[in-house]
Amino acid sequence: MASIMEGPLSKWTNVMKGWQYRWFVLDYNAGLLSYYTSKDKMMRGSRRGCVRLRGAVIGIDDEDDSTFTITVDQKTFHFQARDADEREKWIHALEETILRHTLQLQL
Repeated sequence: MASIMEGPLSKWTNVMKGWQYRWFVLDYNAGLLSYYTSKDKMMRGSRRGCVRLRGAVIGIDDEDDSTFTITVDQKTFHFQARDADEREKWIHALEETILRHTLQLQL
């Protein structure tokens, strides 16, 4: 897996009705944002889920300076970074990945 970025984010879950800590890995080549319950689980290959980024749209929440959304296939995922700088890093890397895979779709 050729990751462009990895690290902790919180993901909103409707099941628990709250933010859950997850370890995320952005795979630029595959166009996937995979998540794990911990970095240790990632090392063992125990993925919790993933978001396919082809055709996805990034949204900036007005709630605060650390949250953002990814909307794809009529589903919206909510994320929270540690701070505004961390959010910007994730958004930049995600937008690059989305652009690459969405352009492939149009070719």
